[in-house]
Amino acid sequence: MINLIPPAAKQNLKREYMFRVATVWLWLLTFAVLVGIAFAVPVVMLINLQQSALTNDSSSASQMKESLAEAEAAIKETNVLARHLSEHEAADKYLTYIDTLDEIAPAGIRLTEYNISHNSEGVPTIAVSGVAASRASLSKLVDAIEANPDFTAAKLPIDSLAATTNINFNLNITPSK
Repeated sequence: MINLIPPAAKQNLKREYMFRVATVWLWLLTFAVLVGIAFAVPVVMLINLQQSALTNDSSSASQMKESLAEAEAAIKETNVLARHLSEHEAADKYLTYIDTLDEIAPAGIRLTEYNISHNSEGVPTIAVSGVAASRASLSKLVDAIEANPDFTAAKLPIDSLAATTNINFNLNITPSK
């Protein structure tokens, strides 16, 4: 077949053909990009939702961790207090002894110090210190303690009776069980 197209027209025809091919490829590329974007949008949205859910979960987990740490600290403190109370449950009984001593102390007696101790057998002893206005008031205190059913014995050292007024005394009292 004889080529009847002049060379200048042939060159314009090739240029126009290449332009149309490039345009078709660009349209195909644009379509492919749009399809890719259409498929990517739900994935990006899903990733964002999962990320926000994980962020919320991590913040709630950190809050739970903090509240757990606070609860553990409160439990430890409560255990210490419970242990302290169980170790010192007898303190209430001794407080009633001290209240009783304050009630039966006659006029002229000022009780200043109480010391509760246990001997090797576990028998408690209350050491009471104070100031008595006279020997008579000190004697009345010892008699009142011995007459009270809460106490079994009251030992007053002899040297506490050396002075006649403003007597500093130390008294050892054995409570009844």
